[in-house]
Amino acid sequence: MKFSFSTLPREAAGDFLMTAQRAEAAGIDALWIPDDTLLPDPFVLTGAIAAATSRIGIGIGIADPAVRHPLQIARGAAALADLRQDGVILGLGSGSARGRAAVGASEDRPAQTMRSAVLALKALIAGESVTMEAPAFRLDRARLRRLPPHPVEIVVAARDISMVRLASEVADGVVVEAAATPEAVEGVRTWLAEARPAGAPPAGIVAWNLVLCTDDLPGVHAVLRRNIGRTIADLGEGFAELHGLDPDTVAAIRAAVEQDHRSRLSCLLTAETIDRLVIAGRPEHCAERILELEAAGLDMLAVRPCLEMATWTDFERMVQELWGALSDRRHASRDPLEILAPTGGRT
Repeated sequence: MKFSFSTLPREAAGDFLMTAQRAEAAGIDALWIPDDTLLPDPFVLTGAIAAATSRIGIGIGIADPAVRHPLQIARGAAALADLRQDGVILGLGSGSARGRAAVGASEDRPAQTMRSAVLALKALIAGESVTMEAPAFRLDRARLRRLPPHPVEIVVAARDISMVRLASEVADGVVVEAAATPEAVEGVRTWLAEARPAGAPPAGIVAWNLVLCTDDLPGVHAVLRRNIGRTIADLGEGFAELHGLDPDTVAAIRAAVEQDHRSRLSCLLTAETIDRLVIAGRPEHCAERILELEAAGLDMLAVRPCLEMATWTDFERMVQELWGALSDRRHASRDPLEILAPTGGRT
């Protein structure tokens, strides 16, 4: 399992570069740059990061093909893959309502738009000429003049079972939010396997999770309730059951979120419920839970920032602390003979 994190959207451009360099020096596998209509352009930032680092994987998370034309996404991804030998991950998904409204983007038939976008991007990156009419975009004999010399992995963000299956059918993997238990990872893995075309390699799973290293769980839970309430309210078909939530509880949480009924939300969101969607506690505890996800088949953990917690912790410092605890737990679980053996195998 690879370990990654998403940068804070409010960072200045120069801060992104220093964050990436520190993460690479620590041995972290990858970092993600957010793509939001109202934030700095991620392809500019990732290009600068690729030039300023040499190894760390770089993810775009998450580009909306209804807002950013797939040809423009393909151009940016191809240029990034030209700069970085491997580890380029292109995340696609439905963006925020605010971002779509800002550019007058279509909300019509998002699943068809996503399927068309993935197929168009794969064809463009492979050097094919693409003509296509989709709900949110069209292409007329479009072809990239310079192809990326290295592969680009395409993953699709999903909040319901149908989008997970779509990702398995046409993309390289899926991004799911709040997959904080082994049962959730195993459930997504089952959905992916059911929809994967015969002969295709297994689709990967990226868990876009809140992870918070803290000694004050009650305080964290109190701050997080509105955030987790919104996450549950947005869950699509299949995902409530995936997280062990019954339909009546989800309906009640959704109503409390819509009415901004905070006291009701506090009653509904118990510590046990929050624990199903968030990894929180001391770094060693968080590391153990992450290793459980790895054992369940998770391919990449992407630690996402929590803006509600911005005054509580330095996010980058916490990520580094978490990475250190995870590395220690992995090292402690290895066979001592394997650790002591020279390169090439055991003696």
